[in-house]
Amino acid sequence: MAMKTSAFGKGMSAAVLALLLLSALALVPVNPVYAHAPAGAGEIDEVEIAPIRMQDADGVLLEATLDDVVELHGHLCICGVASYRVLLVAIDALYAEDEIPTRGELEVVYHHPGKAHKQVFEHVLTAECVTYEKLGNPQHLTADHFVYAFTRTDTGETFETRAREGVVPETFGDLRYRVKGFEKEWHSEEPTEAEKEEYADVWTGVLNNFLTLPVWELYEGVEAPEESAPFGALAFSGAVIVLLGGGFVYSAQSRGGGRN
Repeated sequence: MAMKTSAFGKGMSAAVLALLLLSALALVPVNPVYAHAPAGAGEIDEVEIAPIRMQDADGVLLEATLDDVVELHGHLCICGVASYRVLLVAIDALYAEDEIPTRGELEVVYHHPGKAHKQVFEHVLTAECVTYEKLGNPQHLTADHFVYAFTRTDTGETFETRAREGVVPETFGDLRYRVKGFEKEWHSEEPTEAEKEEYADVWTGVLNNFLTLPVWELYEGVEAPEESAPFGALAFSGAVIVLLGGGFVYSAQSRGGGRN
């Protein structure tokens, strides 16, 4: 059956559209735990990331892009990119290459307190399929906040992953608390200029990690693709083998002729 292509939230029934509109109103950012880029943040790398494709119950093909995430959240941020890319990883892990997930049949449990995680997951999967489990103190981010568990409700298959070591440096959470926490009045000790600059540098590095690293370097449980030797190298190797083989035959024949 031919599918129509539509953005998430379009081309649906009136009831579903109304539900999504109500959800969207509930997702307007109000003092999010993680907000705009810090002052002094460096240049963000330009990349092309594949869209997320799903279908609704009627077979209408839905598509979300990273640009949609930016529009939804209001700006580009670490947790928005992290949630977007981990969705692509989970779909790739749980579905065959020619299989399109049905919206509402993929669930996620996550721990990151950032508003963008909630927005992206609910926008793509539906609110009923998204569960946030608080972990520790949300003001103090650690690598454990970038841990995810996905479940296909139609098959029961699961996929668990987390950001690989080093993607989010250990210093990130403390710097974020020192700088962002002061702005949010989590504490009253003003950060130094050096701390602000270091936080801006680390923030930029983490965002660029989530934007540019291949998924097998970004998330655990993802295997790197097998490298195939370039055609030129294969051709050269084959030529060397033929030449060596021919030389061996010629040498053996020469030695044989000498004995006769």
